[in-house]
Amino acid sequence: AIVTYTSDHGEMGLAHGGLRQKTFVAYEEALRVPLVISNPVLFSDHPIQQSMALATLVDIMPTFMEIANVSNAPAGLAGTSLLPIMADGTPVQNSILFTYDDTKAGSNSQWSVVNAANRIRCIRTEKWKYSYYFDASGAYYNEYELYDLVNDPSEYTNLAYDPAYNEVRMDLETQLHKLEVDKLRVHSPQQSQSVV
Repeated sequence: AIVTYTSDHGEMGLAHGGLRQKTFVAYEEALRVPLVISNPVLFSDHPIQQSMALATLVDIMPTFMEIANVSNAPAGLAGTSLLPIMADGTPVQNSILFTYDDTKAGSNSQWSVVNAANRIRCIRTEKWKYSYYFDASGAYYNEYELYDLVNDPSEYTNLAYDPAYNEVRMDLETQLHKLEVDKLRVHSPQQSQSVV
């Protein structure tokens, strides 16, 4: 048996000026979750006991498939196996993609419960987090956030509108677009294999 402990989201806990909801934000408090994968027999010779390497919940399935030696994995999986991290700490990805699209928040009777840019696309690297918020209907202006997670881990200073960070923002926008194409668009099996 492989014992796994995780969560689907974090909680804001009144951070960032009193936010309570976990939704409609891309802050660390809402994004970061624990992920424990344990089996004393399988992992007895693995020196890595913990890691802060980038990982997402969609990485769990490819990880379990590799542990189980599944050779015919379905094409187009969005995740990446975390076994290299578990084996010797080797990172498996330089960035992760976070998205949020549940604009109804459980309400069936409304187009959206948030009357603002209410969908999120976000890229997080070891150093940076860049997010853009948009409204699919186009009724509201896009909003942007850029944080230096090394020097501002609490994400208090939004650098997205600071001209001194235009180059960083443009680079992250390019990387984010590639992640959106690779991980969100439906590909044929041939395209998926070439993307991976």
